[in-house]
Amino acid sequence: RSHTLKEGKTIEENLLFFADLSSKESCLATCLRLLESSQKPTAIFVANQELLPSLLIAIKKLKIKNPKALSIIVWGDPGEQYKNFDFITWDKKEMGKLALRILNDRKQGQYSGNMRSIIPTNLVLRGSSVKLTPKGV
Repeated sequence: RSHTLKEGKTIEENLLFFADLSSKESCLATCLRLLESSQKPTAIFVANQELLPSLLIAIKKLKIKNPKALSIIVWGDPGEQYKNFDFITWDKKEMGKLALRILNDRKQGQYSGNMRSIIPTNLVLRGSSVKLTPKGV
């Protein structure tokens, strides 16, 4: 949220949902609020894998069909338990090298402000999302 606002972009606050990831009850309640909101999502990126079990319970409770009615993509490999879910992966070794280089550069006084770094990612498709189609097609 703060990064988007710093970039000068606007956010529809009513589309933001927050959960206490240490509480299964909070995660489930948040997922239900999201899925029952007036602007129902057609896709969800699950950035915190702690939220995935609660999302699946909410989807089952509301009888939402995945992926036809709701595409789901998980940030990071969700493991064998969720082997049918699409996910985004990245080279963790490369990310570690970049982090070390940034820390060393800052330590040596080469960078003192914010830095933007790009880590290449890959989308692994396993069947939990559908291909986007233009509206009205």
